[in-house]
Amino acid sequence: MEWGHTSLTLAVSLSLFGSLCYVLSLLSIAFPAHLVRTARNGDAFSASTQGCFLALYAIGQIGAGGSSTAASWYGPVSITLPVYMGSMQLWTLLLMSALGMQSYTKSQQVGTLVLATATTLLVDAG
Repeated sequence: MEWGHTSLTLAVSLSLFGSLCYVLSLLSIAFPAHLVRTARNGDAFSASTQGCFLALYAIGQIGAGGSSTAASWYGPVSITLPVYMGSMQLWTLLLMSALGMQSYTKSQQVGTLVLATATTLLVDAG
């Protein structure tokens, strides 16, 4: 594939991967803090374990930045950015609910699904 060649499938895939990396990097910091507040009764993790969480955060941020930048090489930013932002909200809703960190109201769930559907339709409509 030629450098800068337009491929919406690759651009959207990289945007989705980038948003997942971003949310996972945030969760690598937020979930341990949640565990300290709930399951560990205020007992903090050791400094080395906290360093590992910070390293996971940094790796996720690098993956998110690299993926979203690469996505812009293969497709228009007018498509990759809304896909990135919409999927980031969907990943956040799904993962934080699954981990028991947040319970979302029906309105929040519907709004997130409408946004995800709109970004999917944007890819199809161009």
